[in-house]
Amino acid sequence: MSQYYIGKYTPNIYDPKSSESFQLSRSRSELFMSCPKCFYIDRRSGVVRPPGFPFNLNSTVDAFLKKEFDVLSE
Repeated sequence: MSQYYIGKYTPNIYDPKSSESFQLSRSRSELFMSCPKCFYIDRRSGVVRPPGFPFNLNSTVDAFLKKEFDVLSE
């Protein structure tokens, strides 16, 4: 993984040898539907899916253009 991202450890890891039932949350079932491999890594290894990246470039360009057009409209 990246040097900038440190995954969180999740304590609810699936153990196939356990006789207890394993409960899943709604968000974990949605994770399975969107990415089965991410779900497997999350539940067996405890490595959560990395967060999505914000739209910093889009926000910066938008702020820059608004500032420039505000100067022109005065």
